[in-house]
Amino acid sequence: MRPSSEETLASKAKEETIAEKMMLNNKEEKLTDEKEKLTDEKEKLTDEKEKLTNKEEKLNTDILILARCLREKKFHSADLGDALDHFSTCTPSAADVANVLEELKGSRRSVQGQLEKVQGRLEAVQKHLTFLSATAEAPPQV
Repeated sequence: MRPSSEETLASKAKEETIAEKMMLNNKEEKLTDEKEKLTDEKEKLTDEKEKLTNKEEKLNTDILILARCLREKKFHSADLGDALDHFSTCTPSAADVANVLEELKGSRRSVQGQLEKVQGRLEAVQKHLTFLSATAEAPPQV
């Protein structure tokens, strides 16, 4: 006894529904994996941004100290404070201080450039995460 055309259609519809559900589950798994990867990347970028920000703050402090020392022409270890770690001697010359000051300014520009790149990448990751969340919340197209 052959199945009726209604039974055949019902069977095909059931197979198609199962295939669509499997496809949706696969898409959902891929979205979840991608969200996890992006979340990990966001955490790493946030950590990197914090480290760079701390480095920039230290450079800014050292630059201010060295600029003050140059203005006041005081180059002893007590005057240099935390900026002393940039020198091999406790009483560097004015030229040494000026050279280190310029190096620190260059380092600060470099750190600021790195910070801009990290911030840009963080924003891109956040936008992508927002997009994926919206995609995951959208009703499935069955």
